[in-house]
Amino acid sequence: QQRTLEPMTRKKTPTNAVHIPLQRIRVPEVFNLRNATIFGGAKLWTDFLAHMNFPNRLRAVFAGCAKPAQSRYSLEDVAMVLITGRAFGLSRIRDFQHIEHDPLLASLFDLPKLPDITSLYRELIRFGRDQVAAALGSIGKQVVSLSIGKEVVLDIDSTVETVYGHQEGAAVGYNPAKRGRASFHPQLCFDGLTRTVLDAELRPGNTASSSGLTETVARVLDETLKDTVVRLVRGDRGYGNEDFMSFLEKRNIPYILKTSATRPLRAWSDTLTYRTIGEVPDGVLEIASGIYSDALAWTKPRRVVVLRERHTGMPKGLFPMDAISDERFIVTTEDWDEEDVFHSYNHRCTVETTIRTLKDDWALDAFSSRSFSANAADMQFKVMAYNLLLIMQTLVAPKDRGVVHTAATLRRMWFLLPAVMSSHAGHWQLRLPMYAETGPYAHARQALRVLNSSA
Repeated sequence: QQRTLEPMTRKKTPTNAVHIPLQRIRVPEVFNLRNATIFGGAKLWTDFLAHMNFPNRLRAVFAGCAKPAQSRYSLEDVAMVLITGRAFGLSRIRDFQHIEHDPLLASLFDLPKLPDITSLYRELIRFGRDQVAAALGSIGKQVVSLSIGKEVVLDIDSTVETVYGHQEGAAVGYNPAKRGRASFHPQLCFDGLTRTVLDAELRPGNTASSSGLTETVARVLDETLKDTVVRLVRGDRGYGNEDFMSFLEKRNIPYILKTSATRPLRAWSDTLTYRTIGEVPDGVLEIASGIYSDALAWTKPRRVVVLRERHTGMPKGLFPMDAISDERFIVTTEDWDEEDVFHSYNHRCTVETTIRTLKDDWALDAFSSRSFSANAADMQFKVMAYNLLLIMQTLVAPKDRGVVHTAATLRRMWFLLPAVMSSHAGHWQLRLPMYAETGPYAHARQALRVLNSSA
């Protein structure tokens, strides 16, 4: 008997089916856990700071800065709290209220409790004053010296930060994101080799990129980098001007700077002989170089590398310049091949990534005080915490140095661990979760081992 195969059909759910919701698990809440913290890895951070002799460095630089005798917290205590809070991801001063009564941090800092946010606002104003601000700058330079090597590549850039309050010093200037809104315009100097922030200067929003540039770079060279060889200086279009180039040439410092595309410079570039180095959509990428002399803007002839995109297959009858969609001009002291100059300048783009990291992970674009000097001091604390975390990554995780971990990743690996402080036989003990010692979550334990072995 032949068997008849019936087509497979999907079972239909009865229309009268009753959906039973998942029952809520009844777990009673009891708020009686004592001496608990979410920063169980804080001891790793304080051990690292002690390994770097950072508390003693703070005490030495603030020794000449007097505070009232009745003050509960010293300047070094407040500085340690501010730097630690920034390292742990507290973006604004008001966020510090969540750690004010943290038992582990208070114990590690040998304080009955951490300063409240009112005290921190007041202390930020103190850190912005002349003598204390100079001491804060001194400890910042010491941190930089611990982070960089014997040579640096000095990258310079600025960023526009919109403000949403009535902060002192904020002004209306160039602001492509929020046109017509008041802003700050910080000037930042980086080491292109280690991503260290060498200098951070808070400026009003109506300040041009190159305003005060030679003074800033002179201070960085003479103070922060006085024992370091500056192998190269790189900057965007706002820095390729006569004053800055002459300043670097007098100091025999090589540079690669982007310069503005003026009409005479465009006309001169059309006389060069180009070679193709790549392809772009609907065209090719061409490069050339030559010695350019601008009697109106420059005091001497300089080498300029020109990179342009030329569209192929343009209709006949159009002018040759109609085929040029993009043209970039880089002035340099180096006699390298044109492509090497272009690629070296392109490596400066890591600055953009670092600035975005400083905004996203370190709240560089957040200003907690109305005082301009207090906001400038707060920026110094954020930059210092960023540089210290770079040093810590190099020390406890040298194999990961080539990997650009975000601050959020490092915080999750090392600091954000649940823990309870317990007392046994009169001695405090920090109890950490078992999964933090072995397995894929053992980053904090491994970091402690490396730190203790290098002590």
